[in-house]
Amino acid sequence: MNLVFEHQIEVEETQKTFFALTYPFSYTDCQNQLNYYEQTLSKTNDIYFKRELLIYSSERKRIELITISSRDQMTSNNEELIQNCFPETKSSKDRPFML
Repeated sequence: MNLVFEHQIEVEETQKTFFALTYPFSYTDCQNQLNYYEQTLSKTNDIYFKRELLIYSSERKRIELITISSRDQMTSNNEELIQNCFPETKSSKDRPFML
């Protein structure tokens, strides 16, 4: 497999152009990975993992807020519910615990 591209731009001597390449990480891959973390980390006593639907994209894809923390010093108080966010969350009791 060959990757060939040309790049031509007028820049000052102090400016640099950088290129990065990575393999595609699809929305499905992301959801599968989050499912794995949710299942795996929910079985531990020392790591707190909370996954919430923050909002939907214009393509109706989930944009999620992930909270990962130690359970040390975690309180029984929940984060506040934010207006126009978290469409699946019914009350602040469903939000993550605060530290």
